[in-house]
Amino acid sequence: MGGTIEVRSQIGYGSTFSAKLPLETPAEPNQSDDELEAKGTAVLAIERASDRIQVEAAIAGTGFAIRDLEDDVAELEDASVYIVDPSQLAKIATQLPTSVRQIFVIGDGKVPSQLQDCIDIIFLPQAGFSRELSQRLKEDLS
Repeated sequence: MGGTIEVRSQIGYGSTFSAKLPLETPAEPNQSDDELEAKGTAVLAIERASDRIQVEAAIAGTGFAIRDLEDDVAELEDASVYIVDPSQLAKIATQLPTSVRQIFVIGDGKVPSQLQDCIDIIFLPQAGFSRELSQRLKEDLS
């Protein structure tokens, strides 16, 4: 992504860490706005604010519109992806629209019996989940 991390350390004096991150996300080559809009809707059921920020950043540039689980149910009917905390997985199992192709779970969990063998559920490890999520949304669902 074009960022850098620098570390300066001197015994007895301490350490200085510097992180430089680009302000803008580079545009995807050869993808028009129409192609990006065609991917669908991602519904979020994320309780931790830090995880939600990472998920929103991972989705940026993938072409998915973001909706919240508490949005109007009619708006969620076209959702193709759900991204949830393990604590939310059982809750959404009973209300998934038929359009959902994949559920991404951030952290460990167990697949509810209602969802076994009927939908693709991917558990992402807590550490570094945002990069893997972004890659999967760009590649697997294109």
